[in-house]
Amino acid sequence: MLRPGANGTFDFVYTDVDAVCPHARPECVPPPAEHEGSNVNLLGAKASTVTLSPNSNQVVYEAEDDVATGGHKILIVPVAETGEASPPPETPGTRPSAGASAEPSPPRGSAEPTPIATPQGQIEIASGVTIVGDVGYSPDGKWLAFSAAPKDGSTGPDLYIYAVGGSAVAAPVTTDHQTYFSAWLGGSVLASRIAVVGDGSQSPGNPKSSDAPGPSGQGSNGQGNGKPLEGRASSFLFDPATGATADLGQPGIWMPVVDPKNRFVAYWSGSLRSRDGVAWQLGEGQLVLDRWLAEGAPADATAAASAASTSPPGPGPAGDPAPIVTSHVEDFVAKFDPDGIRLAVWVSENAKATDGRLHLVVIDPSTGAIGKDEPLPGEPALRRFSIGENRLAWVSPSGQDGKESSLQVLGWSGDTFGQIESEPSADVLILR
Repeated sequence: MLRPGANGTFDFVYTDVDAVCPHARPECVPPPAEHEGSNVNLLGAKASTVTLSPNSNQVVYEAEDDVATGGHKILIVPVAETGEASPPPETPGTRPSAGASAEPSPPRGSAEPTPIATPQGQIEIASGVTIVGDVGYSPDGKWLAFSAAPKDGSTGPDLYIYAVGGSAVAAPVTTDHQTYFSAWLGGSVLASRIAVVGDGSQSPGNPKSSDAPGPSGQGSNGQGNGKPLEGRASSFLFDPATGATADLGQPGIWMPVVDPKNRFVAYWSGSLRSRDGVAWQLGEGQLVLDRWLAEGAPADATAAASAASTSPPGPGPAGDPAPIVTSHVEDFVAKFDPDGIRLAVWVSENAKATDGRLHLVVIDPSTGAIGKDEPLPGEPALRRFSIGENRLAWVSPSGQDGKESSLQVLGWSGDTFGQIESEPSADVLILR
């Protein structure tokens, strides 16, 4: 977890959870203990953008306008292990060889806080832009992907790629000002773009001068000329190593996320809407689960039968979607567990809200059907959450049940689920 400290510093807090409690006995074990790992200076950090690398040796974040940071920048900062000096991140030409040893695991157990001075080796990978959506390292930690738009809100975002240890800056790989990073699929990026429906006079991401947005990026207080725009999404795969792009075989796919086993995909199926052509939110449609067809090849006979009549060639959904949630949705985040059969979905009824409700659904791997019983049926939660092997972790909103925020953990073994929460604490943010 991440917790703001004094003078622009942040504490990285590691928590071991060894047991959870059945709902019939919610206090069967004490709350999990927190162990301070390290402290790092992230001056001007926009906390929601702080992202930890897979090896836990660096973070990337957006530094908002501040005299100390010298402007609006996206930075990478090294993170030290407990009791160690803060190492500089890799610089061009210094990537470890294939035989180099991996970074050690995060500190555990009785680790004590270790104050760290302003990090040496800080790298500025972009400036003058603001991150739109989430930031993601590739599973092997070699690449970093995000979408960013000009800070002045003059256009929408483009997809940026940064080669860890191999490039001095992050480079935009699109120029349409309408591309949004969704997730990693192995070594490739899944991203989505928008096209305006039925209005050739305005391209998404490039508003007309009369509707030009102000610094907030909303344009005329988000009202534009009073005529709402409808957008239609399309998605594609991008290989950062080769620069190759492959469009998904089905249109109307927004922000897809594929499970680690390449069997299922969650995405928004429907339209998007905007007042200014820059800021978009979900329109008419549904958040759905579908089978994933890698390179257009069905995963099994059941998928083949479905794909034969409903799916166009190419990688993408099979074309037989099932709704995940039926409530009104304006924003969502979807993540699968490592087994690919448990899907956590955070949804909000307000596109600008930072809190919403978190669902966990279980998928039948043989049929692709969503189970009738939800282990977590819409728990109040902040937007950022973490799902891993045998556990789902999130932070409850401040004020929930009259308490400060707390770390919540749902654990499972097969079909048996239990839950535990930490002591209430202010300003906690999940990192992994």
